[in-house]
Amino acid sequence: MLLAAPWDPATVERLVGDLDPRGYHTLGVNLATGKGYSQYGESKSSDNKAEHKILSGAYAGEPEVLWPPGYPAFLALNYKIFGVQLTSVILLQILLATVGCFFLISAVRLLYGERAGIWAGLLFAIDPVFVYLSNVVLSEALFIPMMAVVVYCFARALSAETLSARLQAVILLGIALGACTWVRVSTFPLLAVIALILCFHWRRRSVRIPQAAILASALGVSFFITVLPWYIRNYNLFGVWAFSTSGSFNLLAGLGYLEGNETLFRRAYQEVIRDGRQPHQLGPFERAQYWRRVALHEWRTNFPKHFSGYLKRLVVVMITPSTSGWGELLGISVPQTQAASVSWSETLREFSKKVLSPLGIVPVYSLVYIAVVYLAVVLRVVFAVKTDEYLTYLMILAIVSLLTLIVISGARGRVQALLFAMPIAAAYMASKFPTPTQAKAPHAK
Repeated sequence: MLLAAPWDPATVERLVGDLDPRGYHTLGVNLATGKGYSQYGESKSSDNKAEHKILSGAYAGEPEVLWPPGYPAFLALNYKIFGVQLTSVILLQILLATVGCFFLISAVRLLYGERAGIWAGLLFAIDPVFVYLSNVVLSEALFIPMMAVVVYCFARALSAETLSARLQAVILLGIALGACTWVRVSTFPLLAVIALILCFHWRRRSVRIPQAAILASALGVSFFITVLPWYIRNYNLFGVWAFSTSGSFNLLAGLGYLEGNETLFRRAYQEVIRDGRQPHQLGPFERAQYWRRVALHEWRTNFPKHFSGYLKRLVVVMITPSTSGWGELLGISVPQTQAASVSWSETLREFSKKVLSPLGIVPVYSLVYIAVVYLAVVLRVVFAVKTDEYLTYLMILAIVSLLTLIVISGARGRVQALLFAMPIAAAYMASKFPTPTQAKAPHAK
């Protein structure tokens, strides 16, 4: 934070310059100043201009339904109390990252013991992407510590031995998962997967089916009560019982790495015209139906092409060092490219340029870090798959978190999966190496 100097106007301009940070900042300012939860999207009159003939994500003054309000509300609270500046935002994000580290340590202690908890805390603290995200204006700065709370509640649900303890754990888990959904909707698929995992786990612990059903219901009810207010808001505004349009929007935008974002959104615009409707007269959820229609048509007609692009994006998400993000944060120019949309050879050339840039230590350190974490996960799977009862559960959640990623191609896309993979890596390290504190301590007699 001290290197980035968020109090410097030049840093502020870099951090909220465009794309997602600009959108979050605008929403936060609008909330803080009483203008409501809306962005400055395209004007409806811009539909008449040839260059704007795309099915827009939002029109000017239209209530926002693409992004849930958790992170903009966090920004708005800061802006309301401390004024529209980023220093307090970054300081609080760093504090929350510390809290998230504590919750991950506590979760891993419940599952694998004290030594593994220390290793998990170390992995969390030195992850270069986690450090970077705590210093920028992106929803992951809030999402990461909140997801660490989810991992902790999940660990409590797994380790609880009595019905009352399990009931308390699943209610807290549902609330925590629902709270995360207010920040990023990527948690929706986790609800069903977590419920199935817990039911399977409880049956192995000889929990009766009626009790398991009550516990799973408590999980679902607590989750949906937590997100219910936003459903009600969207229903009152648009007459649609839905949480967000992000699923359909991201499904179409995720294909844009191969086709170009505007190409597909122009195609959606043409679909609206072909149906005899006017784009500016459609509500956001009506536009979402066209986004989904075009996206599914693309998948059906060009499945090999899009599937290979999807797999490449997953690989890029799991290994990219996010050097360009660090460059923007620190005001250092580095080569940047959309690695998910170019050839592998071009990706490697761009990576070599980044290694030779003034921030060359970042890609090297990042690749070493993720190589160590992934190797530890693989070795734990190889050597402990039959003895570690929690390993399969955590791996399933990490894989689901990755496979349901349909739009992000940067390093921030892997944070949810890593929070489930870190306990596995920490368990392996604890079984093979002493913790840093133990390594310095004298040997016991």
